[in-house]
Amino acid sequence: MHVFNHIIVWTTEEDGLPSAVLPRITTLLGQALSDGTISVVNSSESFALTFDNIVNKDKTLVLCIGTNEYTNALISRETLESLGSESFHIRCQLKDDGSTVVGVNGRNSFEEGPRTENSMKIQPLWSHGNRGLAYGVYAALEELGFAFLHPLAPSIPPAVGLRTLNKFRAIHYHTQHPLELTPFLQGFGPKGVDDQIGWESQIPEFASFCEWLVANKQNGVEWPLLEGSTWMDWARSDVRIERLKRIVDVGHSYGIMIGVDVPIAFAQQHSFRLTKTGNGDNLEAEVKEIQSSLDWVMRAGFDFLGTESGTSEFTHTSPETMINWMNAAADYVSEKYDITMFIKVHYPRTGEDINYNMLPHFASPRLGVLPHTVEPYALDDPAPTYGNKDFKYIREYLNFELENGKRPVVFYPETCYWVSVDIDVPHFMPIYFERRFHDLRLLASDEDNSTHKNRMDGQLIFASGWEWGYWLNDALAARAAWNPFVEIKDEKEALRMLLGPLSRHMSTEQDQKDAEDLIIDWTTAEHNLLLLGKLEGKEQYDDISRKNGLGYIVGWDTWDDVSKIIGKLTQPDRLGLVEFKNGENWVEHVADALIKHKDDDVNVDLEYAQYVKPLLLEMDRKFMDLSQRTVALAAKAPAYTKDLWDDIADAGRMTALRIHQVLCLYEYVAELKTKGSNIDLAIEAMETLRTAQEIVKAREPRYRVEANRVACWTGMDAPSQPTACKCIQLLWTVRSLHFWWRDAAKALVPGYSIKQPSFANIIDPVAVGLGSGAMLEFAQDFTGFLSALGYPDDIKGWIEPKKTPATVFAMIQAGIPSVFRGFFRK
Repeated sequence: MHVFNHIIVWTTEEDGLPSAVLPRITTLLGQALSDGTISVVNSSESFALTFDNIVNKDKTLVLCIGTNEYTNALISRETLESLGSESFHIRCQLKDDGSTVVGVNGRNSFEEGPRTENSMKIQPLWSHGNRGLAYGVYAALEELGFAFLHPLAPSIPPAVGLRTLNKFRAIHYHTQHPLELTPFLQGFGPKGVDDQIGWESQIPEFASFCEWLVANKQNGVEWPLLEGSTWMDWARSDVRIERLKRIVDVGHSYGIMIGVDVPIAFAQQHSFRLTKTGNGDNLEAEVKEIQSSLDWVMRAGFDFLGTESGTSEFTHTSPETMINWMNAAADYVSEKYDITMFIKVHYPRTGEDINYNMLPHFASPRLGVLPHTVEPYALDDPAPTYGNKDFKYIREYLNFELENGKRPVVFYPETCYWVSVDIDVPHFMPIYFERRFHDLRLLASDEDNSTHKNRMDGQLIFASGWEWGYWLNDALAARAAWNPFVEIKDEKEALRMLLGPLSRHMSTEQDQKDAEDLIIDWTTAEHNLLLLGKLEGKEQYDDISRKNGLGYIVGWDTWDDVSKIIGKLTQPDRLGLVEFKNGENWVEHVADALIKHKDDDVNVDLEYAQYVKPLLLEMDRKFMDLSQRTVALAAKAPAYTKDLWDDIADAGRMTALRIHQVLCLYEYVAELKTKGSNIDLAIEAMETLRTAQEIVKAREPRYRVEANRVACWTGMDAPSQPTACKCIQLLWTVRSLHFWWRDAAKALVPGYSIKQPSFANIIDPVAVGLGSGAMLEFAQDFTGFLSALGYPDDIKGWIEPKKTPATVFAMIQAGIPSVFRGFFRK
């Protein structure tokens, strides 16, 4: 590596670099210079004056940004004019005097053929700075040794040097979940809505996120806007809109488009609704309410909007009413504000006429669509979740809309789901970014092989947290949208190219290759075992339900257990521990009319022996090996990226430990039924859990925000909690290992049965599922439903989480045999 100790940055205001970028990159370069100088010049004269005074010109880097005599000598006008929208060109030259010049130039404008009134509304000349130039600058910084993988923590190299060897990309940051930046993006300070100083103190974190977006070649970010019944008066106040406007301004200073998701009537999880009372009976009044709400939102200056169909994920108005509302919203913002509104199109295939989920096809062509998949599954994988068998129909719908060619189309997959599935267990799941990479290559192939040759407008990534390695999913899925390397036909070799920003920071070529091999091996094992349930040397099962690894290691809370009974699972199914323990009698107390998820022909003992045990054994072996390899490689990481690799290693260890705990618990139940209680298996399961607790305790101080901000039990009425998750923050279930304890109790507590599904409940299902206010108060009186499920004495536990975590674990401890109690967290 050729290291520099003098850096001259040459740019002018006329070059149009977004206003926040220049001061930020000079700060970053300064942090990496241990002993040297950094200068900023804006003319040939000031450059000559500065350069002539440098003695060691062979240690000098001239970073030329935009148009000047050095850049023009490296990047011709013809090259610049040939660049596509938001593209950049970088060239490096070693001068005769020994200095190194890196020239960066880029284009900002969108020129993608004829524009119609129904085209996606992106300004042809973005007025907040040249994004192509900004992308080029951060790409140059990466070549100089910097890494922009975690949104809140850029990696600063120990020196600045160069190795001597040779349209819409956005993040949906899902603030209906209690994430790192959720309160800030809703306008809340740490002490609530009146905490102006506390709110302002978190602006630098959002600025860091915007910097990460630019460095990872994204051009937009959005989040759901919330509105809760306990803070309804403030929700549409002048104070809040001013805070939102400041957020937009920060994004614009980095050249980023800012949007929010504002549902029309979707009441789930404290959603901000454009109409609160409409039911289709008075369309004129409802349209006026929608327009008034949009006018308030647009006071912040957003660049695009998202919205939702229906009144929740599972409920809706009449199709005619919904289409009228969609048209009113999309046409209004297009005509008045010259922006595009997008709407999610998702699961499941219903077989009905009409499938309400596909209703946007019949709406105004000004309404963009977001074909949406959930969890890690790719478009061509089996996907046994939300009532699906796969997401083939989402791929078909996306291509159908492209062929139709009448509206903007943006693919909308996930890099983290949160609710019981991934980061909150936690698992290390690089399969998320690998499947997003695969999806983009698949869709590119569909476009190339189509007769219409229309292209989708881009990718919007559903993101839900950054710790435990999930920053890697976001960073690489984002970069995949910039370049999925479709010219490389071998997908694993193309994946190596995508992994470059992670692997290049390892110290030796062998370590770099080992890093790529390791992550590819993780994704291969997770695809085969967690998603497909495919054992080594065996054919894949035609029906993978209850035969895939993910279903066994995800978390199972109260409402996952209930959803299993009524056949509405939002995660892959498994042979449950209680079901395995009790056989066909596991739901004998439930009214027959509600049982949708029981097969009387299933022999649970045979199912375990034939399918589940071999799967868990192979998972245990392979993921323990992967975990050990990851720890060993993390130890070789250079100091400036060690924290990132330690995060990956800890997440890998947690994944292997979770698999081993589950294996021990299932084996304990299997032996309990045939030989009696095996104390050694039980203790091994609990020792595994205790080891996991030690890892969590050691990692929490290394979170990128203060641990209590993302991992505490907030209580029912926390002033800084705008979401419907009343009690918990993003990673409380990791701090407590809630899902691990719950599974342990199911296996180890004598007599535990599914008659206790509200056992250790931490969710208010009505607030989460149906919203707040009058609807919540009405829906809380559903004792008939609960009685039908067999729990007349346990109604309150279903609809109200326990008041403190101590009460949750007191319930667990009370039933655990005394020989195991010492392993439970106090």
